[in-house]
Amino acid sequence: MGTFFDLNWLIIVVTALILVGGYFAQSKKEFISKTLKIEPKSFYIIIGGLGLILAIVNYLAVTVFGSWKAMFITAGIVAVVVIGLLYYFKNKKK
Repeated sequence: MGTFFDLNWLIIVVTALILVGGYFAQSKKEFISKTLKIEPKSFYIIIGGLGLILAIVNYLAVTVFGSWKAMFITAGIVAVVVIGLLYYFKNKKK
């Protein structure tokens, strides 16, 4: 678990700063409610969820694939294969 925090400390800090900034902006001037026109609770869930997803994807990219570039290449190849298989099975029935 130490590797996860070593790789994602910046993402965690930025997410926390956005959440704290959003909290103070909402409490002082109701920024989230008036400007974004969503409930503050929804804003916090969205920002927290995006931070968590980004941290997990970053961890997978670096530890499993070795880099973001390798992950994108692998995802591209998988997408082409899946689309090809779907096209094959769709046209096979005709």
